[in-house]
Amino acid sequence: MINVFKAWDQSSRLNTYVVRLKSSHKNLSDARDLLNGYWQAEEMGKVNEAIENALSKLKSTSSKLETLSDNILEVAKQIRKEEEEEAAREARKRAQRAVEQGMKPHNI
Repeated sequence: MINVFKAWDQSSRLNTYVVRLKSSHKNLSDARDLLNGYWQAEEMGKVNEAIENALSKLKSTSSKLETLSDNILEVAKQIRKEEEEEAAREARKRAQRAVEQGMKPHNI
């Protein structure tokens, strides 16, 4: 059977990375704003372009990790549900066979 708690732990660790990436995004954005406030040089266009590229990658990566984290949990829960349903079906089959063989279901 799938270990939903392990999936939850993996999802939680991914969410920790998401928080770190979002913090890095904010810190870099703040640094860009500060830099633009104090440095008015021609090369700032390229610097801003590079920073925007990095910000975009941070945002994209954190979004993908969030989605992955959510998917890990949802898939684990779905697999667990299917496993439990299958186990219940098997228990019903065993009980039915026991009844058909003249045994009491609690003796299975």
